[in-house]
Amino acid sequence: MKILIVDDNSANRMTLKWVLSKIGILLIEEADSGQTAILACEKNKFDLIFMDVMMPGMTGIEATREIKKILPNSMVIAVTALDDEETTKEMFNAGAEDYITKPLKQDIFKARLQTYLKVIENRNFYSLSVNSISLFSEPIFNRFTVFKIKRESNLAEFWEYYLYGGNGFGNEQLCDTVSKIYNIGALLLKMDVKFSIFCEENEKTLFFTLNKTGILNKIVITEIIKKDSFKGNYLIADEKISFSVEKTQNKDSEPKKIAVMDQPQDKIVDQITKSASETSISECIANPSCVINDKKNDELFVYNFMDEQDFIDAEEYIRDLDSMLMLMQSSKLEIGDVENIAFKIEKIAAILAIYQETYELGTALRSLSLDIKENINSFLGNKDMLSTLFFSFTRDLLDWFAKLFRIGAPSINFMDATIIANAVMISTTIKPQEAVTSGSELDDIFF
Repeated sequence: MKILIVDDNSANRMTLKWVLSKIGILLIEEADSGQTAILACEKNKFDLIFMDVMMPGMTGIEATREIKKILPNSMVIAVTALDDEETTKEMFNAGAEDYITKPLKQDIFKARLQTYLKVIENRNFYSLSVNSISLFSEPIFNRFTVFKIKRESNLAEFWEYYLYGGNGFGNEQLCDTVSKIYNIGALLLKMDVKFSIFCEENEKTLFFTLNKTGILNKIVITEIIKKDSFKGNYLIADEKISFSVEKTQNKDSEPKKIAVMDQPQDKIVDQITKSASETSISECIANPSCVINDKKNDELFVYNFMDEQDFIDAEEYIRDLDSMLMLMQSSKLEIGDVENIAFKIEKIAAILAIYQETYELGTALRSLSLDIKENINSFLGNKDMLSTLFFSFTRDLLDWFAKLFRIGAPSINFMDATIIANAVMISTTIKPQEAVTSGSELDDIFF
């Protein structure tokens, strides 16, 4: 508890300081004018300020008004010898929360002071704690919010709350950070991991922490976060990932939004996926949801750019790949099976790379095929984790093929980002970590 006493009379300051010290309050500063008080508040945070109303030069009313701009959460108590209604009203309008009259009566003052201290203590939102869930060391308010993520609609709820909730913190960095969290959360859900997002804050910063992230390859997560020159702060350690975002409002750069928030959550998630597909692949991997889609929500297209034989072959290879899922989950997987998986992926890649519409996707699959061929033993050693990734990868390929060529898709590369992200996850899981690290400890990454 830190207190500031503002009074031009040194005897009054001494008396009030003595009374406060008698009840154990020792962190007390003094100011002999309104201007001096303002300068003190610019340097320090005070929980309680006793403000003399009538002072030469700047009055207590004027000083309170300026201090409230600097420390809006500090409690200001007016101290006045003029017990008149007009002065009291002006002090309250300036931001004071109560007033006491001179000369002070110790018993009454102590009783009022106890009330002030209880009010300040019970303002949990403004009470700082060092017991943070976040990996960052900054003190945080005692109050925090938890989003329990069991399905993708829960992720959409988190995304909607921070980009649409009217919390006043909307800026480009928040948009980028929420999108990174959404992307990582989607990967966790694909691996059947139910997790939580802990949202903490202090006066200047928001902190977001995802737990149960130990199953994810740290190198993959780092690459996903760093896509598109992400400039936010984050830490990875203890099966957690924490992000920090400054609260400063960026008026020139409003968060990008999807204008479908009057729809049910399932529709929101579907629209997020559709919107992500309208941007480039590199943008989708790093920022899958924070995009405005100007196309009508129900506008779907069936594409037929592929030759008939290529179409038949591609579908057959994708189905063959999916049929190997059971083998991936068994103990019977052998070197020849891994070579066959790489062969199927290579065949799919060769077909897709022929066409301009799917060239980028084909290139990514060819890279995955080569990585599998070069790391067969690692593939076998990590087959338990890979079976989950492989499931997502093949099912996404099947879904992509069916919608693009039969059912209808919102754009030509509406699922490219998801498939490429899965391919990157598989590659980095089987590739030796020392081959892609920069020599720094990944448990302590901070950018």
